[in-house]
Amino acid sequence: MHFKITLLFVFLVFVSCRKKPVDELENETTVTWEKGFVVLNEGLFQQNNSTLTKYTEGGVYQSEYFQKIAGKPLGDTGNDMQVYGNKIYIVVNVSSSIEVIDRITGKYIKQIPMLWNGQAKQPRYITFSGSKAYVSCFDGFVDVIDTSALTVSKRIKIGNNPEQMVVSNGNLFIANSGGLNFPNLDSTVSVINLVTEVETQKITVGLNPGALKITAEGRIIVHSRGDFSNVEGRLVEINSTNYQTTILPINNFKAFETFHNQLFIAREDINAIGIWDLNLNLYTMPAFIETQNLTTFYGIQHDAINQKIYVFDANGYVNTGKVIQYNESGSQGFVFNSGLIPNRIYEIK
Repeated sequence: MHFKITLLFVFLVFVSCRKKPVDELENETTVTWEKGFVVLNEGLFQQNNSTLTKYTEGGVYQSEYFQKIAGKPLGDTGNDMQVYGNKIYIVVNVSSSIEVIDRITGKYIKQIPMLWNGQAKQPRYITFSGSKAYVSCFDGFVDVIDTSALTVSKRIKIGNNPEQMVVSNGNLFIANSGGLNFPNLDSTVSVINLVTEVETQKITVGLNPGALKITAEGRIIVHSRGDFSNVEGRLVEINSTNYQTTILPINNFKAFETFHNQLFIAREDINAIGIWDLNLNLYTMPAFIETQNLTTFYGIQHDAINQKIYVFDANGYVNTGKVIQYNESGSQGFVFNSGLIPNRIYEIK
């Protein structure tokens, strides 16, 4: 009898002490964030001043939230922040790392170093499919990350200085900018089969492709930025099945964002954000959001889940930035100061 009790005790101790995977630990906790927002502030290149600011519904502002939860600065040039499953992933370009936070509790989980043979990979953007994350790296690769182990499992060689990515029809599409090789810019979008994890195609879209997004109905749009002097930027639609391209008849724009099955276009000609209908090929609302009062327009983000729109003002790049919220009807909501060069926001529900 005592022998059986001893065996049971040893078994219970072993089970309770065994190391648990990250996802299991996350699901055990019952602590939650206060409702509000977290904003990724890019900071200045090589100044090591990227920050994560946090706001609560009660109006409490924390300018160094990442420092609080991780006990260290965020790093140099926070380039992207995306949410997948129960984790928030922050891509820190110049520091060459990815910082991971628990989406439910706001607690710091882990840093994923992005180095190859001691050299910085310079990660740019992150996207996801199944149990894997895909990170575009300026050294010409896409890194594959296991979202449970939070480690790099593979590197896939593609084009020069890749930027944004989307997943469609079992493939990963990546814009190859060639931006660090100026004036020898790239002009392609790589296609990686997500089963074989091999590049299968390069699609020519025009000089210096950067922003690459997908609409709710699966239409892929890429911004080929040109050379900023002789070759103008343009928006190109890619057919995700046959890889045919179509140049959209849109001129005088700074940036774009998908808006359900339409596009937001940040227009230069009238200082406004218009809504472009992809089927009609025209502006259905030419001046949906006015931008003439912004100091330095830096981007627009659509939160389709919470039906919110956010416009970022970099305020001259050296001053405290600003975030302006709108609903999907274009009515302005809150306006608040952020950190240096805000570029992504996540709403804590």
